Amino acid sequence: MSLQIRAAMAEDLPAIAALFYHTVHQVNARDYTPAQLQAWAPRIESVSFWQQRFIHSQVYVATVAGQISGFSNFQPNKGYIDCFFVHHAMQGQGVGRALLQAIEQLPAPYWFAEVSVTAQAFFQHHGFQAQRYYEKTLRGQSFAVCLMEKTC
Repeated sequence: MSLQIRAAMAEDLPAIAALFYHTVHQVNARDYTPAQLQAWAPRIESVSFWQQRFIHSQVYVATVAGQISGFSNFQPNKGYIDCFFVHHAMQGQGVGRALLQAIEQLPAPYWFAEVSVTAQAFFQHHGFQAQRYYEKTLRGQSFAVCLMEKTC
């Protein structure tokens, strides 16, 4: 497998948008209801939506054989990992680990993320500790979220 991590480019945004939508609806489906999934990702969002979301972030993509297989955005000044998604067909193949290693190379006081039920085991396996559990509401649906943190 020819896995590479690189900075995202503008031309990656349509693939990122599709990967986000499909990952939510395929991977997160094991932990969330159809109504929650629809609230989380009601459609494949526009390029302008993602440009706005990433405006204060460093964005990385993972590629395998030239195809985007995962992405993450990170705000180094805060240590905040916002999005962290791996293609459903690439789960468990080192894509997430490689993305996280790229983020951990950036200077930050510590790293933290609001993690879905689905992603908690991954982050815990990579040294993140649960700080608190809470509910988050999006488009009328309530989601269980865990704030996880890792010191540098």
